[in-house]
Amino acid sequence: MTKHNLFSSEKNLPFQYEAAKRIDFLDYTKENLQSFIKHHCTVLGKPLVVSNMHKSNGWSDAAFSLERLKTYCGNLEVDLDLQKQAEVKKTKAPLGSYIESIQHKYKFDQPVLNHHEKLPFSIEKVYAKDIVCPNEYQTALRNFLPEYLLPHGSEDLFTFLPDRFKAENLMCYVGQDMTGTPIHRDLCGTMGHNVMTMASEDAFAEWLIVECQHRDDLACLIDPEDDDHQRHFRHIGRNKRRSGRPSTAVNSHVTKSSFMESDRAWLNYDKILKANFKVQVIVQRKGDLVIIPSRAYHQVRNSGISIKVAWNRITPQTLTFAFQDQLPLYRIISRPEVYKCKAIVSFTLQEWNRQINDLVRDQSKRTYSIPILCYGSDNFIENSRQLLDIFLEKVILPELLFDDDKEGIVADAAGEVCTVKCDFCHGDIFCHYYHCDICNQYDLCLDCYSIGRSCQHVTEMQMYKSPESIMNAVKTYLNYVKNVNATFNGDLIPNRSLDVLRNSPHDHPANLATTCRRIERYRRKRSHNFNILECNHCSAATTVSELGEQGISLLSIFKRSWCKHASRKARQEGVNYYTCLSCVERCRSCQPLEVNTESLKDYDLVYYLHPSHDERNRGGFIDLDMKRTCDIPQTTKKMISTSRGPSRKKARK
Repeated sequence: MTKHNLFSSEKNLPFQYEAAKRIDFLDYTKENLQSFIKHHCTVLGKPLVVSNMHKSNGWSDAAFSLERLKTYCGNLEVDLDLQKQAEVKKTKAPLGSYIESIQHKYKFDQPVLNHHEKLPFSIEKVYAKDIVCPNEYQTALRNFLPEYLLPHGSEDLFTFLPDRFKAENLMCYVGQDMTGTPIHRDLCGTMGHNVMTMASEDAFAEWLIVECQHRDDLACLIDPEDDDHQRHFRHIGRNKRRSGRPSTAVNSHVTKSSFMESDRAWLNYDKILKANFKVQVIVQRKGDLVIIPSRAYHQVRNSGISIKVAWNRITPQTLTFAFQDQLPLYRIISRPEVYKCKAIVSFTLQEWNRQINDLVRDQSKRTYSIPILCYGSDNFIENSRQLLDIFLEKVILPELLFDDDKEGIVADAAGEVCTVKCDFCHGDIFCHYYHCDICNQYDLCLDCYSIGRSCQHVTEMQMYKSPESIMNAVKTYLNYVKNVNATFNGDLIPNRSLDVLRNSPHDHPANLATTCRRIERYRRKRSHNFNILECNHCSAATTVSELGEQGISLLSIFKRSWCKHASRKARQEGVNYYTCLSCVERCRSCQPLEVNTESLKDYDLVYYLHPSHDERNRGGFIDLDMKRTCDIPQTTKKMISTSRGPSRKKARK
């Protein structure tokens, strides 16, 4: 944690800071508050403080006391962060032992009875984080919070996930002096909510918030210390993905780093003074509800003793942001998704479709007894449009197979729906994926497979699929559009499925699943030299690594359609989609080779969880400090080697 005096007031801030918007809970009706939050936090993307929650009807100080929390779950083993110089160590201990240590140290809310063992270590700078809230807290929140702000409320799509898939989402935090949370963003672009429910006299939490639009500028300011490089998996040298654009920082030599995505970085106050954006400040005290908009970066430091209760809400808009840039980023830095975003979209549409069917059967229910219409039909139609676009473009389209090559795809056992995770990036898998029987149940998502990631048995990996056909998802989409339009008497939602289903790779770049099948067929056909690619026009050869140096990925090669001028040998073999850059430039029928523009272009790569922790993992070209599939030795004849036309140069082995 950075050493700097905390802001104890939102007034008279230095020029580089500004106070976030603050409103009084008692000044708003539930309806007006909902409208204000939607406009300020959702439309404008600004943070907000709603104060004086503790003065509202239904609030109970007793329910949130330290002593009561100890009664609720004192025997619960919780995670404790121990701040040791520049490093945070984690340990576990009974929550009751930690609370009693706090009570004794600060002589606060003295315990009625001491029936928990004394901790064997000092609690100096120790923070109890991510504690699963007791059921009593959920009841206490419902007594004063508007329903639309509640976790699993009507405006939270977590509600529609089956219980077996729901991640713990309602957490509490017991903080003291010199504890806090490094700068981070809430998972999957969700909206963050945090209410301080208990505080010692003069206790507060300082929040520093940077809006998502300043991400690149922020990345120039946050960099791990030199001696932290290895501990934080920071990689230097060839991994710096730069495009030649000038730096946005004041000091142009500063490198942008994805370290800020690691949940280990603290915002440096000295560097903030050099930034060209404003950092928003919130001084949170008892009764303050802090609402963090989707994708905003925020850092929290505590002064005094406090209990804070936090949760995230998923909405159609936050899911749009998740699929737009959060999930692609997570795949690169190997950050677990946790929230099963594709499953949330699917299960939400299925439940909403069931409620729409109720409307079709009984139109009298329209305005007062159908949950999805509790905030009006316009709100429902807009949410439906957003979810359907995600469902079609991000869930259904990537999974379709267009090359009529479904032989050898293995179906999972019945009931195994949305249960598989990628062993490399930890992302959730919806339908198709790759599996290795030789390794110990090794599974890989299509995105990882398409950029060259694998286990050591590259040519043995086989495509698997969910027991539910992806065409069931197409039917869900079609039924939903039909039912909504029939119920509201108009073409309010266009049926875009035909455009997607007719998106033949003969005329357009192939989708993800089709591209992966092409890579799989090529690897099996060229099992001893799958890292070598010959131009299907001039037969010039190159390697996956050589192409990677130019920003050309396996995905960009194999998603291209066949060129009618490909050689007879290539057409007969039927697996080689590679055309060198020189031939692409000369041939009018060739689709261009795309240059990779993934989320960490121009950034030093810092993994959230380093993939080498699983010894089975083999990285793609973009991965660092680990074994990679593109480095596997190849057995091949003497070949011409170049990616820009023929020259007499051997292929790299």
